[in-house]
Amino acid sequence: MKLKKREAVLISIIFGGWIIYLIGLLVTYCYKFNAAEALECASFSRYVGIYIIGIIFIIIGLILDRKDITLKQLSIITCVILLISHINIIFDIKGNIESSVQQRNAYIEEVNKIKENIDENCKGIYIISIISDNTEYPGFKYFVMRYELIPIKFNYDEAYSITTNKERVSGNIAYMSYEQLKETIFNNYDYVYINDVDEEFKEEYGELFNYNVKKHNLYKVQENKLVDMYE
Repeated sequence: MKLKKREAVLISIIFGGWIIYLIGLLVTYCYKFNAAEALECASFSRYVGIYIIGIIFIIIGLILDRKDITLKQLSIITCVILLISHINIIFDIKGNIESSVQQRNAYIEEVNKIKENIDENCKGIYIISIISDNTEYPGFKYFVMRYELIPIKFNYDEAYSITTNKERVSGNIAYMSYEQLKETIFNNYDYVYINDVDEEFKEEYGELFNYNVKKHNLYKVQENKLVDMYE
């Protein structure tokens, strides 16, 4: 079937836009994402998938616009397109499940330890999980632990990765002064759990923890101080 001029132009625009979209996406990774996300190309397949879905609908529209195609041919073409668009998921589903289970299991022991040391009727737990270049799964653990500890309240609105250095602020790292963090914790939470921190966090907020900042550690809010629950 020979392509009409209109269809040929549309296909050229689609693939031209595809190249521009990819270049724009790569530039965004270089200048807008933090280093950890950029190096891992976080959510790249999801962003690419958005464009591909649009292409699929356009192709289906072109097919429907043709007068010489039968319902059977249309059904076959549609099935092929849908299969191709999901082929990566089909082949990776076992690996994705195993990877998810392994990552989750790594935190279960830690979650159980927290449950043993808290009052589940507490006001809430403020989870701190600093994202840095050395973080293996940036921000991932915060969401896993939040899920595992339901129905306890967490810092949904307040950021879990914070800094007093405005130059480090990005999509996943929020600015919060020492006084803001102190006020937020003492007014709204009964516990603080530190998952991952860096040296900058210790320098910026160390005084709040009596300079006893440790990874994978639970603190209880008592009057005007934070008490280490694991000592």
